[in-house]
Amino acid sequence: MKCAHFTVAGNAGEKDLRKICDQFELFRSMFKHAFPSFSVEPGTPIEIIAAKNEATMKELLPEQYEVKGHTHFVGLYQPGPTKVYVILQMNVEGENPYHVLYHEYTHTLIHLNFIHVPLWLDEGVAEYLGNASLGNKEVRIGLVPEGHLYVLQQNRLLPLETLFAVDHSSPYYNEANRTSVFYAESWALVHYLMLDQRARQEHLLGKFLEAMTQTGDQVAAARVTFGDLKKFGNALENYARAGSFFNGIIKPPTDALDKNYAVRTLSPSEAMALRGSFLVNHNRLQDAKRLLDEAAKGGSNVAAVHEGLGMYAFRSGDQGETLREMEEAIRLGTDNFAPYYIAGVSALRMGRTSHDERNQAIENLNKAVKLNPNFAPGYDALASLLRSSGDKLEEALNAEAKAVKLDTSNVVYVMNFTYLLLSLGRDKDAQMMADRVAKSASTPQEKAMAEQMLETVGDAVARKEEFRKAAAEAQAKAPVPTSQKAQNNDPARKQTASVATSDRPVTTIPDNGRTIIERAGYVVDGKITDAVCGENGEVMVTLDVETKPKRFHINNVDTVEVVEGRGAPAPDPSDCKAWTGRSVRVWFQRVDGKDYTGEITKIYFE
Repeated sequence: MKCAHFTVAGNAGEKDLRKICDQFELFRSMFKHAFPSFSVEPGTPIEIIAAKNEATMKELLPEQYEVKGHTHFVGLYQPGPTKVYVILQMNVEGENPYHVLYHEYTHTLIHLNFIHVPLWLDEGVAEYLGNASLGNKEVRIGLVPEGHLYVLQQNRLLPLETLFAVDHSSPYYNEANRTSVFYAESWALVHYLMLDQRARQEHLLGKFLEAMTQTGDQVAAARVTFGDLKKFGNALENYARAGSFFNGIIKPPTDALDKNYAVRTLSPSEAMALRGSFLVNHNRLQDAKRLLDEAAKGGSNVAAVHEGLGMYAFRSGDQGETLREMEEAIRLGTDNFAPYYIAGVSALRMGRTSHDERNQAIENLNKAVKLNPNFAPGYDALASLLRSSGDKLEEALNAEAKAVKLDTSNVVYVMNFTYLLLSLGRDKDAQMMADRVAKSASTPQEKAMAEQMLETVGDAVARKEEFRKAAAEAQAKAPVPTSQKAQNNDPARKQTASVATSDRPVTTIPDNGRTIIERAGYVVDGKITDAVCGENGEVMVTLDVETKPKRFHINNVDTVEVVEGRGAPAPDPSDCKAWTGRSVRVWFQRVDGKDYTGEITKIYFE
């Protein structure tokens, strides 16, 4: 069944599937009402699999039944590279049996709108909306979970400075005896900010978010917005202990529910392919392969079957098989963006650099983003292929800009965008973006990436400045021919020269005419003196750099981009022994605690 914004499949009756469509469409509408300025269009489609009973859940989630005493969930939210799967059991009772699914869906929508959101706000909003009562005539938000109410009445709240400091490594988020207080207080604070009359009149939540964006500091933003945090904390505790909470009533928009959902019956092969594709995402690869092979016996001409087999190969690391299966799904006329996207990514990972291969991969990725214009990873992959072409940097920049706009939380997209700006000579813009990433980085990994990017951008700008100075000095010292002196004295010639000479930095072009683009990481030139081939594509490379040997590692050669210059063709990536003696430029990520300098991400053979 195809809803307006979701797809629902299952072995329950049409009436039950329609109810699930209604519920998720209502929830999406409720979120939009609560946060009217937020985007509600995640690029990764959501497919809901409605299981008729526990027996069906056992087929979908076998690990829950393999160990005696394991908890049997009635719902699961499973993100994947091209699809989010929502699994739910239909024959369950309770006021809100799918709370966990709405909770996780709320996280998806929140992360769509923020680079970083405080953990208390992330979990608090998810709890606040996840407990909503969804009806066709009205939706109630702000309902009080009994568990949270009990915790709030039996425990002292955390000081606000402590609540704001909780992150994913904090004991308040990971230890069972502390987590309940964190979740309950986060819910209470969001409930207060969303429904308390004074908080609504003064727009406290919006002011807090704006202050945090400007300062990057939760505590400072809270003091600006809430005033004395001790007094505000006391007010929150009184609010939480009072036990009488408002709740809001929303009338669903008339267009929230469409009674003309498109319905069709899946063939046995399509049904098996659906289950197999979910199990691929769920990392049950052997079970997935068994189902997909069975589906292929009766559905060799079904695009969804080949897409499932392609996703299995992709997850298994077999890029060649991935490409073959996805190309077959495309040949069979798929209307899904995923085969086009995965085919393009596989070609990129395989290092296919011939003109025709690159153009075909670019065509596939263009088709993917045309079919799904909200899918940020498609634009990012397209940008990677365009920039490897050398003469399509502006197109690459535009594609990466769309990825950044669609997914503001992905630091890698911002970094790729920054390096493209640098390659195009837009140094000031690159430095501005690098500063932005550094200010917004919160996790240790993001801070390390930001520091590395700041260093790379700074070094590149400094090198260009040195080049400009050296070129200017050389030009000043060079003798000027008599004919040239006469031209320089011509006023019209002077005007032309002043127009032609700008402060746009010079971009280095190697012999083959393609621009080498510095990715996130370090770059070094040298000569390969030794290359040791290991198993599963692993390679250890020794590079003679300024007469000093340096060792570099490749985990899987299939994931390394190989670019060839105008000289001898690039050697076969799988025959690393043939690399010895070749002069190269190597892009790599530094690593600590290893007997080699870094992990190679790209090689340019001169």
